[in-house]
Amino acid sequence: LKIKVGLTTKTSTTKARKGQDVFSKNVRVNFKNKCAVCNSSQTDLLNGGHIVPATDEKTAGVITNGICFCVLCHALFDKGYFSFDDDYRIIFSKQKKFDPLLRNLIFEQKRIGRCLIEPSKTYLLYHRIKFNISKFK
Repeated sequence: LKIKVGLTTKTSTTKARKGQDVFSKNVRVNFKNKCAVCNSSQTDLLNGGHIVPATDEKTAGVITNGICFCVLCHALFDKGYFSFDDDYRIIFSKQKKFDPLLRNLIFEQKRIGRCLIEPSKTYLLYHRIKFNISKFK
């Protein structure tokens, strides 16, 4: 463990996704500005997360490819700690060790938060396959 680490700055170029802010706002509104998992309504911590990564331009801006998450639930979803089944219920990964504290925040079998337009079951299937998440194992 180092007490002091030298930090410097550098100039870099990043690629920005056009329309990401509009997509995120649409998804948040679709879920009534609540995290679909833990129901947090802390708006400065909410974002519209993609089910199929935004690198797929065919699905990137499609509202059925989005779920409103708080930053913590978004990170857990993107890393494959949980997904949703075809009934929109939370299912945990059997391959990931889930911190007991997080199990008090995210409940398995809880239905996805209320939304006007439900996420695509095909996109959710893609997510489950990608992370090998199943109800049966």
